[in-house]
Amino acid sequence: VIVAVVAQEAGSLNMQAHRAVDGCACAARACGHGAISGSDDAVRVAVNARLVRAARPTELAAMAIDWTRGAQIAVHATCWSAAMQAMQASSRSSRSREGRLVATACDTLEKFDNIDKLEQAAEHAADLVHLHRGEVVVFTGAGVSVSAGIPDYRGTAGVDTAAELGSDAPSAQASETDYTVLRPTATHVLLAQLDRQGVLSYTITQNCDGLHRRAGTAPARLSELHGSVFVEYCERCGEEYERAYEVDAFSTDCYREPWHVRCGACGLNHFTGRKCSRKRCGGRLRDSIVNFGDDLHDQVCGGLPRAERACTEAQVCLALGSSLSVSPASTLPSLVGTGMVIVNLQPTDLDDAARVRAYGESDVFLELLCVRLSQRSSQTFEGQQGAARTGSGPNVADGDVPDAAARGGVSDRGASDALLPLGCASAAPHRASRKRPRRQ
Repeated sequence: VIVAVVAQEAGSLNMQAHRAVDGCACAARACGHGAISGSDDAVRVAVNARLVRAARPTELAAMAIDWTRGAQIAVHATCWSAAMQAMQASSRSSRSREGRLVATACDTLEKFDNIDKLEQAAEHAADLVHLHRGEVVVFTGAGVSVSAGIPDYRGTAGVDTAAELGSDAPSAQASETDYTVLRPTATHVLLAQLDRQGVLSYTITQNCDGLHRRAGTAPARLSELHGSVFVEYCERCGEEYERAYEVDAFSTDCYREPWHVRCGACGLNHFTGRKCSRKRCGGRLRDSIVNFGDDLHDQVCGGLPRAERACTEAQVCLALGSSLSVSPASTLPSLVGTGMVIVNLQPTDLDDAARVRAYGESDVFLELLCVRLSQRSSQTFEGQQGAARTGSGPNVADGDVPDAAARGGVSDRGASDALLPLGCASAAPHRASRKRPRRQ
């Protein structure tokens, strides 16, 4: 029954693989391929709104790319290459308005591998993860939370990109995100289930949105390197308090309160005005947010040393939605032994070291990966049951459930969780908060 449910769930997940660019009209004026589909390689770029507003309509109409379609435009990869080659072959200078539009677009370019390429990458990644089950760490960046409604920094709709290009897109203009309407993404939910099933050994994130915890990843196996908007801690004894509200609303956002103390590293206040409730302590509570200029925590929210130790003990690293460019966190994936799997829409600093490199969204890739892990788990289970019936494996009485070793390495993190098919987990109850994307 378990095998049948796994296979059924795997099939249903496979039907849902849909990229953000699928169905978009190609912005290349000479395109003859129709709308972008899953079988197409594609690119998405940000548009320099200031340059577009300064151009004459006749000038824009003569350009190879229709830059007037919005703050971000999608193009078939073949159409984009053809347009770039045509520009290079023409007499148009890189200093022309179109040349400057292309230059700024290339700085933000996101690549989308077609579904066949993503499936091949997921197949190779599943081989690594299945072989090293329980020795897999995950490293996530801002890209995994974009589909939850939190803009990243350097993507086509990123906060920094919008500021540089003068975008008037509502999502890019927002100075803060309302978490009362947000939920963990498919990536957060699937990673939490892989954590409960013993596939992952540890999860490391650069995000302070709390979505990994909310999805169900165990705090004991999680390092939130930049802190969490829900966690404050005692400066004296180190006791952590996870709240149902945004703790930095009482620290970073406060300037006139009596507990305000300007941090010498980041220039902001970290104290929340509350005190530790442990007996004989009463120390002041601080938010756990690591702002620009602050050092990473040693112990709070998992801390950096525990993340470093987890990486040195692991054999595989899944790096999802991160440019791997912000140190010292970006050095962690390179500490892992056998193989690195990188999934990101833009280039990263560790691409050359990757065993598997996929250009895509983490939600799509994780669904494809979990389908293949489910299939491998099913095959392993069937093989062990067959070996038991023929006497070539450990004796398993009729109706008994094999122990963790016989199940192929499923940990003792809870029998009910261990038997759940991948992809069936429900997100933990949502906690409301508000979060400024600059702290992500």
